[in-house]
Amino acid sequence: MITIGITGGSGSGKSYVSAKMTEMGGKWIDADKLYHELLGKNHAMRNKILEAFPEARDGEHINRGKLASMVFTNDKDLMKLNSITHPFVIEAIENEIAECYCVNDEFVIIDAIALFESGLSNICDVTIGVIADENLRIDRIVERDDLSVPRARTRVRAQQKEDYYRRKCDYIIENNGETDVDGQIRNIISKVL
Repeated sequence: MITIGITGGSGSGKSYVSAKMTEMGGKWIDADKLYHELLGKNHAMRNKILEAFPEARDGEHINRGKLASMVFTNDKDLMKLNSITHPFVIEAIENEIAECYCVNDEFVIIDAIALFESGLSNICDVTIGVIADENLRIDRIVERDDLSVPRARTRVRAQQKEDYYRRKCDYIIENNGETDVDGQIRNIISKVL
């Protein structure tokens, strides 16, 4: 089984690329989705986050909006949150990969914004960076997450820049609306498989 890591900033189109690869026979593991599921059901992770960020408490739960506004404006807080959450998310991803081996999936896709920072890239056979123009990413985030333009811009600017993905990834998919994204995906999958 081949493990493909997909990474890129918010609004770049990682989910689109992952969905297309799923149509080609891959099993999609979405790290962000797993993180949100763990926020709801993993008491150990939630308690560690609330201990580190008590201002994000909403009763027994985490106010995701408050937490996001704290970490996307402070690099140290983002690093602190990641140091808490990455081990839990990685364990959940490894459990899903083990299930993929059991059912003989041809390839698995790990969709993770922090693929390299978390160490998930170490379990990938191939890494793909999805990039897009900053203004287009902001527009996509505003529409998708119902955020204001300034909040979306703050989120984008807190993330890695395009050259980071060009340096780190085995392949790059450009998703600026003018390129044939599906063709790029097919080309990469044919090489990888």
